[in-house]
Amino acid sequence: MDEAAGTAVMLAVTAALVPAVVNMCDRTLARRRLPDRAARVPPRGGRVAPATARQTPRARTGHAGTASTAEWFDTIARGVRAGLPAVDAVLAAAPPSAAAAGFLRGLAAGQPLHGALSSPDPAVAALGDCMHGGSLSPAALDMAASSARADGELRGEVRVAVSYARQSARFLTVLPFALLVLAALLSGTARSGLSAPGPLACIVAGAVANIAGARWMHRIISSAVRPVPSDAMASVAESIAAHVTAGGTVTSALDALSQRHEPCAESGRLMRAGLPLEDAVRPIAVAGPGVARTIVQAHHDGLPLAPALRRLAAEMRTRRRDELLAAVRAIPARATVPLVLCVLPSFVLTAVVPLGLASFGAVRTPAA
Repeated sequence: MDEAAGTAVMLAVTAALVPAVVNMCDRTLARRRLPDRAARVPPRGGRVAPATARQTPRARTGHAGTASTAEWFDTIARGVRAGLPAVDAVLAAAPPSAAAAGFLRGLAAGQPLHGALSSPDPAVAALGDCMHGGSLSPAALDMAASSARADGELRGEVRVAVSYARQSARFLTVLPFALLVLAALLSGTARSGLSAPGPLACIVAGAVANIAGARWMHRIISSAVRPVPSDAMASVAESIAAHVTAGGTVTSALDALSQRHEPCAESGRLMRAGLPLEDAVRPIAVAGPGVARTIVQAHHDGLPLAPALRRLAAEMRTRRRDELLAAVRAIPARATVPLVLCVLPSFVLTAVVPLGLASFGAVRTPAA
């Protein structure tokens, strides 16, 4: 390959790589890549645009976006406030996920609305928490929408932070092979020398180290954002608050959660058996002492339970947010070990040693 052709190939590779690097480093573009960050920000007038089928493209993939879930609750709440029956208000709102769309089809076919409580979809189950006596509470729906937006903001912030670590790990693991391919394209000596046993052995060893390092860093990144029990307990607190706001009792709220949370089912059985409240909520206390303590304190002090549980859920989410962001900030330090032990040796074995051996072989061959 002559000098002009080599220069053309180098320019083409550079032109292909520069947009990817810019896209990786640009925080604004990273935020745009995240569907959960596409939460509709209310305009200056303060109104949120109603949800439409065009605004919920993720419904076709079966994955719910928390932003569209919040809009779903807002739309249903507006319908209930406008005087629509609960079923009509739900059917009039665009579903945020494929599971919610399936629930709406069953609802249109005559299935009862309280079947939402047994749905595996979090959005549909949260809708069931806002219902009591066959009717939906607009105030509870507003609470569910607020919780969905808080979840969306937290997940979006964490995903933006994690995206940098993922892109950096992907770039470092792909770079040695990109350099090797580029050298092979630009140099006929490198192409002929890389087929020798020595360079091939180095490339295979480098590929093994590269794969090991990539998997190691992937586990480090995934463990930083792994769900913890406090996430479930925050959802339990919000579900009980929504059910109580809708007019239910603690016992009916625990019964509504019985199919999704075993400690709540056990506490509900104990309450129906006539045990004191302190003893009945012990299964919940094992899973999350804050929720059980708030229920008992609100009962003894005669305070409204729903606001207390909402404050507790907000505190738990704030604490979880701080923990997640701290774990994300610690990823570079934790990734230093696989970087030093696997990725850097892979770079040397893949992009440096084979080319050196090929060049050395090319020098020795004429001398021979």
